[in-house]
Amino acid sequence: MPVPGKIKVAHSATFTIAPSVTATWDPNNKGANVTLSGGNLTAAASNFNAVKSTIGRDSGKYYWEIRIQTGSEWMAGFGTPSATLTNWIGSDAFGIGWYRTGGFWVNNTLQATYSAFTTGDILNFALDGDNDKVFIGKNGTWQNGGNPATGVGAVWTLSPATVIFAMFSNGQVPVTDAGTANFGATPFAFAVPSGFGALYG
Repeated sequence: MPVPGKIKVAHSATFTIAPSVTATWDPNNKGANVTLSGGNLTAAASNFNAVKSTIGRDSGKYYWEIRIQTGSEWMAGFGTPSATLTNWIGSDAFGIGWYRTGGFWVNNTLQATYSAFTTGDILNFALDGDNDKVFIGKNGTWQNGGNPATGVGAVWTLSPATVIFAMFSNGQVPVTDAGTANFGATPFAFAVPSGFGALYG
């Protein structure tokens, strides 16, 4: 990651390096029934609506966390630029959603069942864009026997060169569900897998 500051090169030319900016939830890439607060890091979603992160990646290795807040029907996961914002994550072929009961959904189909989660849990997400894999964890324990550092136990394999965003949504009406993301602007609650870093741009 470049360090903010200036670099001097031949002939005394000076170039300024802009500081890296970590992602937030995107106020311009959300359903109408999603409210953002806390510097756009807390999302409150209802009526199946979803939100995406401000930054998506198709290469590199990135880690983030989502702390589950109020509500009872949370969903979190990953999505491409085409993933719907007006239905729950995984209701179409462009989203990969983890539901609060543990169900793991893609294209409106239950793919697997992992740990359930509730208020106070911290969900772990790893995107390996170099090897087209995604990983999910709960409170520091990776699901499916996963180890993002070695590439073992990915919960889904992506099509090559697929741009992926973090996502959060409501999974069932009429509840409003909230979650707070940490994309790396502050210290993470759990260890970052070796070779992975904050979701920044």
